[in-house]
Amino acid sequence: LYFYVRIWEYVQHILDELSLATILLIILMIFIAIWLSEHLRRRLDTLIKGSKEFAKNNLSYHITIESKDEIGELGIAFNTMALSLKNTIDTVISLNTSLEKKVEERTFELIELNHTIQEQLTIKEQHEEKLEIFAKIFSNTIEAIVITDLEGNILQVNDAFTTMTYYTAEEVLGQNIRLLRSYKHTESLYQTMWDTVLA
Repeated sequence: LYFYVRIWEYVQHILDELSLATILLIILMIFIAIWLSEHLRRRLDTLIKGSKEFAKNNLSYHITIESKDEIGELGIAFNTMALSLKNTIDTVISLNTSLEKKVEERTFELIELNHTIQEQLTIKEQHEEKLEIFAKIFSNTIEAIVITDLEGNILQVNDAFTTMTYYTAEEVLGQNIRLLRSYKHTESLYQTMWDTVLA
């Protein structure tokens, strides 16, 4: 019986040691689990903070990378995406600014062109008014008027010319003004007349 008691004491002792080792192991596992969860929570908090900064359009925010595991790779991917987005937005802003400048320049050019066209239209209207007045004077005057080119070819005559010379407009148009020379006047009179016409 003594032998059984010794075995039972020995087994009891082993069980006590195993219980103590198990308890110590469980405590160690709890501390490791707490440390791992705190470590992962801290790293995930860094990613969450980075995501919130990106959501606020703070694309210059940089997530600190602590390791090269999956969470580290996720942080690198966030940083790369933010940099790419920032570069794209900067390019769009630059292009938009350039486009706005070009639109402003083109608008100014169009305003200037419109102003020039308005001035030309005003000048044209004034010339048309003057031409209308001259046409009325040309048609209604009692003096004979002949319009020629520089060579003396008749381009236009008024009604008074037809009345005074008995030539119709159709007969004289395209003819040289010498057609009207009477040979009753001196050569100097005709020379003076040509000097005046060609001046």
